Amino acid sequence: MREKDAKRQIIEICESCQLDVDKIVGALEKYEQELIRWQKIKNLVSRETLNEIWSRHFLDSVQLYTLFPQDSQRLLDFGSGGGLPAVPLAIMGKSRGLSVTMVEANGRKCSFLRQLGRLLGLAIEVRGERAEALGRISGVDLFTARGFASLDVTFGFLEPHFSENSSAFLQKGRGYKEELKAAAENWRYDYQTIESLVAPESVILDIRGLKRR
Repeated sequence: MREKDAKRQIIEICESCQLDVDKIVGALEKYEQELIRWQKIKNLVSRETLNEIWSRHFLDSVQLYTLFPQDSQRLLDFGSGGGLPAVPLAIMGKSRGLSVTMVEANGRKCSFLRQLGRLLGLAIEVRGERAEALGRISGVDLFTARGFASLDVTFGFLEPHFSENSSAFLQKGRGYKEELKAAAENWRYDYQTIESLVAPESVILDIRGLKRR
């Protein structure tokens, strides 16, 4: 997908969600500039995708926003890295007061995420610790994790913070069916599969009712 086509789709998503297109696109453009600037020393995303930031990264993140329940207010993102998908989602959700917590063990990446929060005026919290060491966070109704770990492992990190009203939106590639099967040995959950806008073989898994067997 070409960059201009991806930007057009993001604009259409913003319009469908009745969001301020100019503010969101402007914030994403600032994010893009910072990502490229910091990439030279921080290795935030794959170098091969630096010319595809809108099509490979921003659209892949923004598409999740359309799936969020309207009353959701707090998002917890694991393995945040360069801020994908959490930062674009924080930008999208700024007007509704969406609070975003990002968990990232790499200190240099945490510095970048905190700088982004200050630059863009976002309601984000960056937790510089490993997922397994994270104390329980209450009131989380949204979870995300992109390129993080297998479903079985990811569920282990989500479960302490999961409630009956929580939803997890996890981006997975072509091997997602095998991951679902493996995770079912240790977990009970309901799920829906949503086709990704970015890659035909990729999906978004909407996970609810997560409980350990």
